[in-house]
Amino acid sequence: MALWGLFALIGAGLFAIIVEVFVPAMGLIGIAGGITIVAAVVLAFVEHGAGAGMMALITAAVAVPSAFALLFRVFPHSIVGKRLILKTMLGPSSESRLGDSIAALDTLVGEEGVALTDLRPSGTAMIGNRRMSVVTGGEYIAKGTTLHVTKEEGSRVVVRAKESKQWS
Repeated sequence: MALWGLFALIGAGLFAIIVEVFVPAMGLIGIAGGITIVAAVVLAFVEHGAGAGMMALITAAVAVPSAFALLFRVFPHSIVGKRLILKTMLGPSSESRLGDSIAALDTLVGEEGVALTDLRPSGTAMIGNRRMSVVTGGEYIAKGTTLHVTKEEGSRVVVRAKESKQWS
């Protein structure tokens, strides 16, 4: 095989590895590309001697990382990259939704609400002006019963019927 053909094989292998980034093929295209690059280097050593083999090896060793560096630098600004990469940063505004809901749960102890479904022992209740999933301490509470929030355990809101007594 001509020396330029071996360098073309290195280019084809590099192209296959880059295609693997975009095409879900379970690594097969990337592995085939890697095998192609290794085969080109081995053929350069076998058919053209140590000088050509070293030149092919150095070319492969420089071209693969350089191509990836260029790809990761140029790709976000390409047409495809702009469609695939998130444009907005996730920051305090997006995190505040989660933070607000967790902070709001901290203020629920002592609040009253109404059971929207039967609580057996879990179900849905309207507490304040929010509909939320709640649990009881194990007892059954019928739909429409007035509830009292006794505690929160993470995102779990524990309630009891307002007229029931809590035993210590």
